[in-house]
Amino acid sequence: MAPLAFHTVDAFTSTPFSGNPAAVLILLSSSSLADTKLQSIAAEFNLSETAFACPIPPPPLLLLLQQEKVTSPSAGSRLPLK
Repeated sequence: MAPLAFHTVDAFTSTPFSGNPAAVLILLSSSSLADTKLQSIAAEFNLSETAFACPIPPPPLLLLLQQEKVTSPSAGSRLPLK
């Protein structure tokens, strides 16, 4: 697998290195990685949330939220952003 670029962000704060950390990855398409691979990537980060953003026609962006092991209403969600 090719290397993936990622960013870590701090939610719910304006102070660096505080708040709730999350990983954010930009994918080339919504089907570029299987759900099991997305779950493995989220587990590797070992953060409470990992987001995968990818372009789709319309709307222009799809946000995939993945929690490592905990199931919640947002885990595994596919949210179109306009």
